[in-house]
Amino acid sequence: MGIFGFIKYNQSALPDIAGSLWKVVPGEGAPLLGLRLRQFVMANVPHRYFAAPGANVETRPIYHVLGMNWQRMAHYYLLNLELDTYRLATVPPGARAGATPSPSPRPGTRLESVEAPRQLEAFAFDRPADVAPRKDRAYVCRRFLDHPRYDYQLLLYHTRGEIPALVVCRWVEHKGCRAWRIVDYYGEERHLEGIIPHLYRRLVVQGGEYLDLVCLGFEARALERAGFTALDLDQQALIIPNYFEPFEARNVPLYAVSDRSERLRPR
Repeated sequence: MGIFGFIKYNQSALPDIAGSLWKVVPGEGAPLLGLRLRQFVMANVPHRYFAAPGANVETRPIYHVLGMNWQRMAHYYLLNLELDTYRLATVPPGARAGATPSPSPRPGTRLESVEAPRQLEAFAFDRPADVAPRKDRAYVCRRFLDHPRYDYQLLLYHTRGEIPALVVCRWVEHKGCRAWRIVDYYGEERHLEGIIPHLYRRLVVQGGEYLDLVCLGFEARALERAGFTALDLDQQALIIPNYFEPFEARNVPLYAVSDRSERLRPR
């Protein structure tokens, strides 16, 4: 007995898909049942691109055999410099040296809170064209606006009469302390430089310890220009927690699997 679950990122005839659940009952079923289940889905579900963000480390040998990309995701953070102490993050003395507060938001820019699907009708989810997976409005509404448990903040970025980006965030808490996490992003990375000052201002007002995101395929320079610092996941002196249910005060690397493609850029 086994199961291979997947999610469609969009409703097109050739959607991008993501592996979401892959499990075989030990000692039962045919040999290599898990691999055969996956091969059946790949052969019978029309799709353009396959990814598995947050892939279990135990599946790494299988994906290597399949010739897929297995990569460690990067973790970036931006500390709230208005705070004197941190209880979620572990920030050693001197770690804030050289850090500068996020600049004020640029004139003529703003963030619009999305409360209803109609607000997303004019947003171009197919940009940038070379990025995969491509997610559509139906996916965003189902995944975030209609989530039965978590409250996500969907924010449209307005600049110069256009809406070039959408950012999705969620507050996480532990023992009365909060952090704000970017969980999804749509648009070109260069717009983060205009978006992050708005997010940082809200972070400070809400008393959050830090803003962070775990990502793959983002341009490092764009994130650094926006004010982020790359977390060294091979050390435990400076800690930006990844797990909150239950909470774990340690750095945990996450991994992603993606198709090998010369035309598409995994992000």
